[in-house]
Amino acid sequence: EAAAFPGHPLIPEARSPSTPGPLLKFGPHRDGVTTFLQIRSFPGQLANDHVRISGFRIYGPSFGQQETSEVAIRIIRSVDITVANMEIAGWAEQGVKVEDDPGEDQDPSTNNERPRISDPSQILVTGSWIHHNQNPVGAFGGHAGGYGVEAATGGWATITRTVFDFNRHALAAHGDSGGYTAHHNLVLKGGGYHGSLVNTYTHQFDVHGTGGNGLGGLAGETFVYDANAFQYRKDNAIKIRGKPRRSVTFTNNVFPHPGLEN
Repeated sequence: EAAAFPGHPLIPEARSPSTPGPLLKFGPHRDGVTTFLQIRSFPGQLANDHVRISGFRIYGPSFGQQETSEVAIRIIRSVDITVANMEIAGWAEQGVKVEDDPGEDQDPSTNNERPRISDPSQILVTGSWIHHNQNPVGAFGGHAGGYGVEAATGGWATITRTVFDFNRHALAAHGDSGGYTAHHNLVLKGGGYHGSLVNTYTHQFDVHGTGGNGLGGLAGETFVYDANAFQYRKDNAIKIRGKPRRSVTFTNNVFPHPGLEN
């Protein structure tokens, strides 16, 4: 089977239902290097837009519980980005992270393009297998990661037709993100391990608030949950920990929980 690339003839992909595709591993690296693939645009420079990452596997350092901070694919201030037909596993922070923040190395006074990412359709994660991204908080607190896809500061994304398993959170968003649209995804039974004294397990689709410890305050702008199916039942399927600025929409989702009280 061939996959259509915009503006190009049909090009066959190495990853297919019968072939897992080429594998790239994040091995020993220089001090401070924690991102494997990065797509980034800087103000005042030619934008790095219109990128497709598709048809192979990328593995992080470990499929077990982790304590480090690696990111598989980081998208910063770039648009028309597609991550498709991928296997992404073994990353302590995020499988895919989307952000639109000027950053310490950019002068806000010259940052005329901000925000560049302004709609979930501009970043697409589709048709992929994202698993074993796990970083628990630990019994006595501390940093926790392990997100399949995260919309970070200023970030937006659409996630569709993707299977998740053994992630601490399958999807996550910052309180100051734009938000995400999640439709026709499957969340399997595994993962969710949080590891604190209060919460052994946590939810799968997450939105942080801007309040203390991610609770309360504002929680992004717009979130859409449509036709997702959950097998995970160790905790809530979806938890929004603040008030979105615009809206949240739930339609046609399937949950395994005995009730919807929580």
